[in-house]
Amino acid sequence: MCQPDWKPGLLGSVFFLFWSASLLFVPKLADKFGRRWIYLSSRLIETALYIASVAISEYWGMVGLMSVFGLAAAGRINVQAVYIQEWVPRKSQTHWSVMFSVDSAFSELLALSLLWFVTQDTFYVRIIGLSLCLLSIPATIALPESPRLLAAQGNVTELQAAFQRMAWFNRKNFALTPD
Repeated sequence: MCQPDWKPGLLGSVFFLFWSASLLFVPKLADKFGRRWIYLSSRLIETALYIASVAISEYWGMVGLMSVFGLAAAGRINVQAVYIQEWVPRKSQTHWSVMFSVDSAFSELLALSLLWFVTQDTFYVRIIGLSLCLLSIPATIALPESPRLLAAQGNVTELQAAFQRMAWFNRKNFALTPD
């Protein structure tokens, strides 16, 4: 069955429209409530959306899902980039930023290659996205809030706990001494 040209265009554009709109308020929420909680919330929302996308086949339902995917994208992509950068030393931020971008681009390339060369059915791409969401949730729960954000907020108790958890992961001893 042939579809009008505007239908696939709308489906692709609505994601970016809502992602752009969410950039007006999501970064401010991350500064207020913490990067970890915004990122975790976006991954939980995306997990529910991936599950719903397997069940929905109606066009306008998919447009609605892509709109909410766009809203959650700012938490997944933009807030996560800052969250990760605040965990690494400044001298390593360029390296990790490039690795993060390559990883994101590679996953997109893999999904597009799957659609182009293997099957036109997006079911498998949705299952891969769901799997990545499910893997990232426990990892996010294991990480504490960004130490830089905690320091900027003056939250010394949580900052010390974050450093203790980082030391435990790295099998190092750490003691925060007041100056």
